[in-house]
Amino acid sequence: MPKIEVNRDIFFSQIGKKLSKDELIDILECAKGELDDIDEAAGILKIELNDTNRPDLWSTMGLARQLKSYLGGKPRLYDFFTRKG
Repeated sequence: MPKIEVNRDIFFSQIGKKLSKDELIDILECAKGELDDIDEAAGILKIELNDTNRPDLWSTMGLARQLKSYLGGKPRLYDFFTRKG
């Protein structure tokens, strides 16, 4: 299963909310993820993803986008989706 390391500060800023360890463990289930470890000194979260069919989650931004959506945040609108015509 894929394991990723994400910068905690960037990750939480993309989600739009700082999560406690317990909150993070709970919410990672929506992405079939598990928190392996937290390197407090370096600010790194080590996450194992149990779904190999979602390579979009294998990055800080991809996983943050999924969790933000799950928490009820609005997805970012891209110009090519919002063109009038």
